[in-house]
Amino acid sequence: MGLAMVDAAIEAGVQHLVCNSVLHAIVSDLVQHNVKRDIEEYLVAAPINFTILQPADYMQILRYAHAFEAQEFVLAWNLDRRQSLVDLEDVTDVATKILLDGAPHYGATYELSAPGCFTGHDIAEIIAKVTGKPIRAIETSPEARLRDHFKDKLQDESVAYQLRVFRALREWYSAHDFVGNPMVLTMLLGRAPTTLQAFIAREFAKTRASG
Repeated sequence: MGLAMVDAAIEAGVQHLVCNSVLHAIVSDLVQHNVKRDIEEYLVAAPINFTILQPADYMQILRYAHAFEAQEFVLAWNLDRRQSLVDLEDVTDVATKILLDGAPHYGATYELSAPGCFTGHDIAEIIAKVTGKPIRAIETSPEARLRDHFKDKLQDESVAYQLRVFRALREWYSAHDFVGNPMVLTMLLGRAPTTLQAFIAREFAKTRASG
């Protein structure tokens, strides 16, 4: 699909294509990174002006609502490994700036990470600080994680692919830290990026307002 989008943009005469990839797309053991890397390679060789964004894992993907309610923060990989994160809203702010500014960003590849690098225990401690409640960090399996989302549909082909992605994530993230740097994001935003604590506080405030 990503390759087809590049072709469609060229055919439509698009002047500047911004590709949202992933931090460290060169890590071939991560299933979804292979797809992102191939799209990056295709785009670099294509006759179109491009900018590639390589965001860290989005803060939004972690299960804060469950932690607020159950006082348990659950990850599907080693709780002692560190990972960089980024607020998706910061990434969209950067993408908007790049599209509006245009030419100064042609041919650029930007790694986007917020400050800090966190273990599962660190994240649980931040949630506890924000909520004022004790939060226990728990390591689960990819199968259990997907079962929570898809219930009795684990045999569906699309879910099988996601399970393969999660298993690769678990294996790699349990063996290695996934670390980025906030300098580029700070430069592009023209302000300090959203911290994990600020993001969790924002999510907790939304939960309390809707409750």
